[in-house]
This record gives sequence, structure tokens and C-alpha cells, in this order.
Amino acid sequence: MAPGDNRVVPGLAQQAGELFQMAGPRQPLPAITAQVAAAAGAQPPRAVPAALAMADSAGLELAAWPRRREPAATRAGTRVLLESNRQHLTSRRAERELGVTCRSLARTIAYEAAWYRHHGMPPPDLPLAPAPRAHPERLKARRG
Repeated sequence: MAPGDNRVVPGLAQQAGELFQMAGPRQPLPAITAQVAAAAGAQPPRAVPAALAMADSAGLELAAWPRRREPAATRAGTRVLLESNRQHLTSRRAERELGVTCRSLARTIAYEAAWYRHHGMPPPDLPLAPAPRAHPERLKARRG
């Protein structure tokens, strides 16, 4: 942004041409995904090595292409998540110099989940938490 540009940019605050990060306290990616999953009623994703995440994203892109559908994850999106997880951005300076306060991540995610539900989302094909599996011995008894 050029000095004097008064556009509002989500996640940034301006004062006299300066930019301030609006991120609240630092949260590692696994903590964020666990909170999002809980708000959506889904199981949190497993942590996987970065190379595997990138390979899986490439596979999802390839699988979606012939069906002309959007992939569930993309390499570009995965790269952004991996890079942002290594950054340590906080809004302490904005809080100190501008008096800005950020609501907690848990409260923000709960608000977002409520908004999506109110607007008929997430889509019905969202994989929610799986039903508990029956123990193999119980399955044998049922078939028995």
C-alpha cells in the first residue's frame, strides 16, 4: 500500500502511513485447525509432514480436474498454511500504539461457525466427525 492510501485491508490497521499486523496472540496451526474442527463438529486433521501435505494437495488437484470441480485443497493453499505456520506475527504493537484489542481465537472461530451455519453452510458434503467404529468382536456377534 502506498502512503496516503486509505483502503481498509482485513488484518491490517494503519496510522499515518504505517501498517500494523492484526493477528492477536500467535497460535500454531494445529491449535487453529483443532478449534475450527471443534466449531464445525468435525475431527481435527492429522498433522503430516510438509512434503506429504504438498503431495496430497497435488493429488487432490489432479483428482478434481477431470470432474471440473474445485479441489478440497491446493498446493498454493497448502504452501500458504505451511509458510504462515513458521511466521510469528502478533498484534502487540498495534495493541500498544493504537489501543486495538483483538478478540480471542476461540471466540472468533465460534462467531465464524455461527455465521456459516446461519447462511446454510458448511455444505452438506462436509466430512463431519465419523461415527464411532464398532469393535471387531461386536461386528462378528452381529453377523453371527
